[in-house]
Amino acid sequence: MSKMEPFAEHFWDHVYKHPGDGCWEWMNCTSHGYGLIWFRGGPRRAHRVSWILSVGEIPEELCVLHHCDNRICVRLDHLYLGNYKDNARDREQRDRIVHPKWEDHGRSKLSIGDVRKIRNLRESGLTYSSIVKQFPSVTLSTIAFICQRRTWDCV
Repeated sequence: MSKMEPFAEHFWDHVYKHPGDGCWEWMNCTSHGYGLIWFRGGPRRAHRVSWILSVGEIPEELCVLHHCDNRICVRLDHLYLGNYKDNARDREQRDRIVHPKWEDHGRSKLSIGDVRKIRNLRESGLTYSSIVKQFPSVTLSTIAFICQRRTWDCV
């Protein structure tokens, strides 16, 4: 018996195998939607451990991706290797990237209403310098970019 066999048995005990071609879902700890297990001295994503147990080591420059788009799936024929660019493309195609914009961005200092007011003040003839005094949390260049529609172009 290899060192990995008792661990592999423990690993597969935490997997629910849906019938047929369905996903094999990790039924233990998760983090950010992925299965998580302690492996080789640290927390590891379950789908990566599944690959290691079933196929072997994962080259350092590669990721283990899901055909099924189910992050807790550990079924080998639902997994494939890809590079970081493949992973980013896959994430984008599945619309998993959320880029908060404008006032929804956590570091935004202005609201849409502020942007409208800034543009109205500029259109009424005020200079960037006089407008920035009313919005001390932003810089003169931010005011200029808003007025020139180089930023906040959705408003």
